[in-house]
Amino acid sequence: QSQVQKRKLVGGVSPGESRQIDLIEFPRLKLKFMIKYESNGQLRLESVEHKGLIYVPKPPKSIAQLINDIPHAIVLLNRTSGEYSVLVPTTARPFRPITHNELFSSTILLDRRSANWNAKLGMPPPKTDGGVSGGGGGSNKGEMSGDSSTDPSSKVASLASSSSSSGGDGDDQQRHFLYPVHGSLAFLFSPSLASSLFLLLLRFMNRNYEAVFKIAESCVSDTDLSPMEAQTFAQLRLLQNDQHPDAHACRLKISLATLASRDRMPCDWTIEEELTSYVIKHECVSAVCRLTMDEEADLIDAISINHATNGSRWWSNVDNVVLYNRRNFIKAALEGNGIPVKIAYTPSTSGSKTEVGSAAASQGTGKSSLAMFDTIVDHSITSTDADKTKSFLSKFTSISYTRPEEHVGAQCITYLNKVLENGLKLNGGADALGFLFLYELLTDTLRIRLLTEDQPFLLAGLLIRFLPYNEWSHTSELMSILRAISEDELLSNRMPKFKDERRFKMMGGDMRGKLLKAVSEKFQMEPNLVVFEKKYSLFEAPSTMVVCRAEELVAKARCWQIPRASNLACKTRALRAISINVTGLTSSSSSLSFNLDHKELLAHIDVPLIDACETFVEHSTRAQRNEGDLATTLPFDISRH
Repeated sequence: QSQVQKRKLVGGVSPGESRQIDLIEFPRLKLKFMIKYESNGQLRLESVEHKGLIYVPKPPKSIAQLINDIPHAIVLLNRTSGEYSVLVPTTARPFRPITHNELFSSTILLDRRSANWNAKLGMPPPKTDGGVSGGGGGSNKGEMSGDSSTDPSSKVASLASSSSSSGGDGDDQQRHFLYPVHGSLAFLFSPSLASSLFLLLLRFMNRNYEAVFKIAESCVSDTDLSPMEAQTFAQLRLLQNDQHPDAHACRLKISLATLASRDRMPCDWTIEEELTSYVIKHECVSAVCRLTMDEEADLIDAISINHATNGSRWWSNVDNVVLYNRRNFIKAALEGNGIPVKIAYTPSTSGSKTEVGSAAASQGTGKSSLAMFDTIVDHSITSTDADKTKSFLSKFTSISYTRPEEHVGAQCITYLNKVLENGLKLNGGADALGFLFLYELLTDTLRIRLLTEDQPFLLAGLLIRFLPYNEWSHTSELMSILRAISEDELLSNRMPKFKDERRFKMMGGDMRGKLLKAVSEKFQMEPNLVVFEKKYSLFEAPSTMVVCRAEELVAKARCWQIPRASNLACKTRALRAISINVTGLTSSSSSLSFNLDHKELLAHIDVPLIDACETFVEHSTRAQRNEGDLATTLPFDISRH
């Protein structure tokens, strides 16, 4: 379109002399448009190669939306039939630039100087002497020829014949593609595999995942790809960094379509990695891009073929936990026998004999020896007598504590982020917080809240778990106090309150000892205030699960609903029952009913339009239509298929 607007008059013109422009030629695209004028003087560009098609500068809105992701497409109209077509040049390599200020960029740029791309089209390298055609070289521009003394039609004929005789590379249809538009103006037809691949590439770069998912099934060949087809399909590797959930689904759909021709159309991504990402993001995948359970099962089988070694299955060693569980889940849902399936939680290491779904496997490698916060029972504060209390107090020479300002809302979030980044410690830490900070939150003498109605007691219970592992993993008097109070909100209201008006405290033994002694005496005098025997059992992940049938799963979870017909050739179809009142017969009453006579009923059962066919349709034989007998051979060669 830009080339049409940037025309150049070729040939010498004397001053004051005017010449009529007859033809616009695009040598790189092997296209020519003849210029004609309507009776009202309006200019019209008519294609020479595609007879009867004229350029439409302002296409209908629905067609403009169809080519929104094709920046260099133009719309042509057949003046006779009123049908539209979309012409897309292929002489520029499309690519999507990396943008750092946009998460999911859909910008498409065109590289008109790609030597490798042009070589596959049988084109010479682009010139570097300037040019005016949107990023291309001098050979990219449209040329115009005209002569006031020559008949325009003869000029067009001579140029067309000279171009066709000098081309000789057989790539005319590769320089541009013509996509017919459906009569509903809702989608495009792809006349060839090369055009389908090129359209898929453009749709994918524009992140039109729904269109890519639909086109993928038609982008497959069981024969060797042409140079144009091969280089277009290879461009998909540049989109592997697209981590959108729908992008994984589209790549898997392409892999699924090309499974039978992987030697001729090898994908640059691995099915295992893409399927793993797809499963993890399954709930975020759009409904129009979801894979059916059968399609997932086919992909998993394809992975097993790639990993088959000495007759063993790749999932026997649980190398990929996500796909191992997915395989078992899909298989159980499709079979629908209600048999429990095993669950894996961690990959099995080489030489490991850990059974899938066992407790050891569920806890993970190297984690089973770590203590859990809520499983520790600490009696330190209640079992400390007077002598032990004195020994305990002598261990701490000072506890640093700077009482923070009270925060609410966004300020509270900012403050807590800073505290957690620097780290909490019982003796104060970098922010001079710790035991006394948590103690004040538990006893409601320090009001730090996310919402005005929040209780600092609950926030303290959470922050205690952010203390270093080596401080809470063993018993101590300070941790025993914090644990006991955090377990009982009523106890927190009866504990001694800490009061100190100074902004900065480097607490000596007397002040620290005074508070700790008061707390210790509280527990000693009233041991029934808190129950220390409260135990928590460690969560054990289930080793098996029961999966419902696929039909039930679709009804329960929306993420499994696939809004498309998986098989258009089904032998049976469920129809909703309605009541039909037939003359002479009785039927049950219904809110939806039809009145038919017996003849109409038979017509709907057999041929619904039989009456219309007899009235408006005339049957004739090939002989009556002056047509010869059907050929006994196919009009194409299938020896390569």
